[in-house]
Amino acid sequence: MCIRDRVLCGKVEKQLTRLGIQSKFFDQIIEKLKRLNKYAQNWQSGSYSDQVAKQYGLDVSGESEGTLEKYGRQRQFRLPNKKKQLFEKHIKTGDLRFHFYPDEENHTIYVGYMGSHLSTVKFK
Repeated sequence: MCIRDRVLCGKVEKQLTRLGIQSKFFDQIIEKLKRLNKYAQNWQSGSYSDQVAKQYGLDVSGESEGTLEKYGRQRQFRLPNKKKQLFEKHIKTGDLRFHFYPDEENHTIYVGYMGSHLSTVKFK
């Protein structure tokens, strides 16, 4: 059985609560989560695709090799099974980022981080 869902991992619920309704991006955060959830619900087969995500109004980026080499650990979060995973894909909302991991085996999208821009080779 395939699980089609979007799961908030680790500290994301606390991060979302901390950002809260006072964030000037609150409505955008909720809208992006709804769109990501819709993508996850409709993802029934095949590989995850940034192009398909774009059809849901999601502008998804990956990290450069240099950023992953230098700051990859910042993008490792725990799945519900406690296994650490690289959450390299991200969605931009204002000055916030949602880092997620698309589990292609179970067709599940795990959100591992929601907050300010993480370090990159171009942004510290």
